[in-house]
Amino acid sequence: GDPPLTVSFPEGSDIVMPDQGQMLNQGAVFAGWNTEPDGAGNMYDEETSVAIYNPVTVYAQWKTYIPASFRFNNAGGGEFSGMFPTTASAAELSIGTTFTIEIDPQWDVHRFDISDELSSAVSIHSSGNKISLSTAGLDTDNVYEDAIRVYGQNTATGRNEFWPLQFQVRETEAMAIVSGNQIDQEIGPIDLSAFTAENEIAAQDPVVVATIAITGSGLTDTVPEGLVSFSLAETDGLTPSFGYDFEPPLREISFEGKLSAVQAGLNSIRITTGINPPNFNVQITVVLKEDEYFLNPVNGHFYQFVREPKITWSDALRDAGEKEFRGVPGHLVTITSSQENDFISNNIKDANNVWIAATNEDKRGTWIWAAGPEQGTHFWQGDVDGSRVEERFNSWSEGEPNNSGSNEHYAATNWGGSSGRWNDLPNLNDRINGYIVEYSLTPDHRQFDGTVLNRVLVVIQ
Repeated sequence: GDPPLTVSFPEGSDIVMPDQGQMLNQGAVFAGWNTEPDGAGNMYDEETSVAIYNPVTVYAQWKTYIPASFRFNNAGGGEFSGMFPTTASAAELSIGTTFTIEIDPQWDVHRFDISDELSSAVSIHSSGNKISLSTAGLDTDNVYEDAIRVYGQNTATGRNEFWPLQFQVRETEAMAIVSGNQIDQEIGPIDLSAFTAENEIAAQDPVVVATIAITGSGLTDTVPEGLVSFSLAETDGLTPSFGYDFEPPLREISFEGKLSAVQAGLNSIRITTGINPPNFNVQITVVLKEDEYFLNPVNGHFYQFVREPKITWSDALRDAGEKEFRGVPGHLVTITSSQENDFISNNIKDANNVWIAATNEDKRGTWIWAAGPEQGTHFWQGDVDGSRVEERFNSWSEGEPNNSGSNEHYAATNWGGSSGRWNDLPNLNDRINGYIVEYSLTPDHRQFDGTVLNRVLVVIQ
């Protein structure tokens, strides 16, 4: 990409160091600026204020972004892998448990550094490429940024580097411990007391929506297809949400009914696994029913189809950002996984020819997400012969994006009867039916008002 422009300032001015702008380095993350190309000079982080007295040239610095296997082994035995650098969403830990991070042996670990905020609250033990600590005493309302730094040598490049980890602590989840290398048993009963406490109307047996999904034990891992599924033995009084049915084997489902019927259905969840399954979560969400809002069982986000034929992409981006649902702000939808893409194409009624938040209006061929937590994320480079960036998800239709007419800089999904397929379009298109608003859970908005999430961690012994 293009570097930031050359700029001039009066001598002695305080300037703020810019971010990376449009510059990209495949397989690396931006680390700031240095007065020497090799990083041996003065280092300046982005947004740092610096007084300028002489002409100075600064060079972008990058840190390699390489997948690393690491495991969080809490008291229930749950574990998952990830990569460094990683974000809070990749490491949500249960309060009151002890966990271990083990760095892949291919990385020569020199030491672990712990932030002052973290070291003052927990007991920590490190040895070689492993570090263990307890989450007891940590604040469930806090995101611990740059909490653990792993210093070592990247054996692929021979360079000494560091990889930061940040995480967020959540309340202890319910746990089911099962025995055997192949499971076929119920895991209920499911406790919905938190839901009744959150909603006074619960005493009137209202209509609610419930979702169930099988997720990895680390909350971000997936369980291999066909290895774990579930069924509901009790479905009386329950109606599957749009695009779902009760036919087993199930990996995810959304359904509605009176609270009493939903409680009976949840209590009848039966888990079936293949041989030697991993630990996993049964993720259950219950919320009062509201028409026009669709709950994704896996990521816990709500989606809303807004029918507004011929609306421009720019207006859809603005209008989506002005909406709010149950205390969580909305944004034009971003689609970052095949599961989310399938949900939007199969489980949101009538959402055909609708805008999504993908655009390359700032620079032709550089497709980014323009809204939500992923705002600014570059996921596709080029036109029809382009390629995805850092393995990020896309679902372009065959022959797209083709920039027909040299003005197609905005994306729509479920286009022309092709479910789940994207097309690039001009800002105004007569075939557009509207747009989809996504209400995303983030560290700042971790729960929808009146909504209760249960995670039952199934531990295999």
